[in-house]
Amino acid sequence: MKFINKSNCVLYLAFVAYYSLAVTSCTTTADKMVKHYSEAHFAFADSLSAKDSLEKSLSYIDSIYQQFPYVSVADKYRYFHFKSELYGSKYRPGKKFIEAYGDSMVLLIVKNKLEKQMWRELAKAYNYQSVQYLNTGLFELGHKYAALSRIVSLQNGDSCTAGEYASAIALIYYRQSNYAAAADLFKESAITAMKNCDRDRHQFYSVQGALSNAALSYIKLGSIDSALKYYSLAENYILNNRQLYSSEPKFPEIALSVVYGNMGHAFQKIKDYRQAKIHYYKSITINNRIGYDNKGANSGKIYMARLCLEQGDADSCLLLLNEIGQQIADDDEDIKLLWLKLKWEYAEKYKPVAAFDNLRAYSRFRDSLLEKSKGSGGFNPQTAFDKIAAEFEIEILKKDSQIRLIYLIGSLTIGGLLGTLFFSVFKNLKRSKKMIVRMEALNTELSKREKELVIAMDELEERKRQKYEEDLFLQELNLRAENKDSMVAQRRKISEDMHDDLSNSLAALKYYIDDIKSSLEEPVTKEVLENVGAEISVIHENARRYTHNLNLSTNELQYNLIDFLFEISEKFAKKTSLTIAVAIDKEKIHNLLSSVQHEQLYHIMKEGISNVIKHAKATRIDVAIEFDGQCCYFSITDNGKGFKKEGFVPGLGLKSMDTRIKKINGKLSIEQGAAGTYLSGSFPIFY
Repeated sequence: MKFINKSNCVLYLAFVAYYSLAVTSCTTTADKMVKHYSEAHFAFADSLSAKDSLEKSLSYIDSIYQQFPYVSVADKYRYFHFKSELYGSKYRPGKKFIEAYGDSMVLLIVKNKLEKQMWRELAKAYNYQSVQYLNTGLFELGHKYAALSRIVSLQNGDSCTAGEYASAIALIYYRQSNYAAAADLFKESAITAMKNCDRDRHQFYSVQGALSNAALSYIKLGSIDSALKYYSLAENYILNNRQLYSSEPKFPEIALSVVYGNMGHAFQKIKDYRQAKIHYYKSITINNRIGYDNKGANSGKIYMARLCLEQGDADSCLLLLNEIGQQIADDDEDIKLLWLKLKWEYAEKYKPVAAFDNLRAYSRFRDSLLEKSKGSGGFNPQTAFDKIAAEFEIEILKKDSQIRLIYLIGSLTIGGLLGTLFFSVFKNLKRSKKMIVRMEALNTELSKREKELVIAMDELEERKRQKYEEDLFLQELNLRAENKDSMVAQRRKISEDMHDDLSNSLAALKYYIDDIKSSLEEPVTKEVLENVGAEISVIHENARRYTHNLNLSTNELQYNLIDFLFEISEKFAKKTSLTIAVAIDKEKIHNLLSSVQHEQLYHIMKEGISNVIKHAKATRIDVAIEFDGQCCYFSITDNGKGFKKEGFVPGLGLKSMDTRIKKINGKLSIEQGAAGTYLSGSFPIFY
């Protein structure tokens, strides 16, 4: 019975989907998942389509289909998938057949509510639709269904397969010339495969392919350095993981030859001819092996010859052209076209007399290929359906009395069936759009979070840098203080030694001379001794003055509180975000404070400011020193984190400040301020 023709092919496919859904509704989930087809069945059918004809392949699959005790959803899915592969991938019959078969596979799963049990098949069905739309140039639809495949895989926790579908989306971007987006997705696919896929030949195929495609995208963007980086990654991955393809050792070698050829092309673009030749030669060497892709070897030689032509190496170019001409096979039409074009370019540059003949040969061969492509009508799937139906009279979907009844009712109610089908497609598309919108929103949010993370990292680095500057400056202050203390101690020691030893010795000497002088009677000798005694008195007075001045210079020069406060304020303002505001009366500090008070106040202020910098995490410090009557008042206020009064135990710094304030009869207090800590103290100017 001939029930399919050119006008109702799509209606027939829709009916097949409807009848399949009706039958599966009468079975249990377990029955729906039973698989009667084996991989051997489809392998044999593929061999028939390759060696004999499409009709024999379809006839064989249909005959197996009729032998099943009942047809499960899994069987129907594989049946539809086989036909879609056969008609779609091999013969590209047109948009309506792609939509019909693809939608049939999707609806078969959805209507039977097997999205959870057959989610892998659902993702494959979406991906199949994507591939077929790409083959017909419908990139937007191809992108949509590839995205659905990825979403289904991610929802079911299969990051490995989701990475493959990311690579499929990247390929769409590449064909649309959106090379930047393609490169990013190819990289993501490679990383996902390495992290989430088992280390097997499948991972090997995915990773090396994604890395190579990322490099190709960078070539298109003109970013040769990035392209070479990812070609190198692909090369290293292949060399380090070729054992994953041990059962087919040729494949890693062929993949390596492709990478080397592309690397040569990249080096040629940046005019690194030495590296270009090295990598072209590596590619040619692999493909020249017996049993390998000799067509690839000729392709590499053409690139090498073009490189020689570009360099002006006429002899090497001609040698390669002659070698290619001897090796081109009859079916290598694309290689022959490139070879003829290069011969014309060579002749135009070095043999102008032969240039016209070479141009004519190239043009004729190119035109013959164009005519050949126009004249090949290809395979007509509608005619094939008619031949199959007429020759074998197979009613594929008539399995038992229930199926026959559904078939008869379906032929009478085809209009209602189409309405239901279109409604289901519309509903599914609407849901898919919502999922895509949601995914885009998630990507936008992720991009926003990434920017916030970058800003936060920059702020953290800046804080680290400021903390480093603060610590470095504190270390400098401590070293200077230690140096000052050491110098003070040394000067005091010298002063004490001079006072204890030299002054006492001079006093004893003067007393001894006076004693001798009183016992002498000669005027001349007495006069000499009087002169010596007077000189000793002068030396003794000078020693006392030097000792006094040594102590005085130590206190005045080593502990300059005014310079210290303004210096630390200026340095922190330049190198960090910490502000130190200083409000002091320079004249009164200089005139009213004794050297001891000056020294102790210097140490108290230094220790207080250092504590704030180290512990308070403040952004501002206010330092004040003022005088009122007979007292000096000072304070250090910050806007830091403060401290808890409960259980507060003063540290060594506070104890040191307390000891120093007591040395000058003063007092010290520390309180929790409005936004930080308030340290204050006072001491009498005269005591």
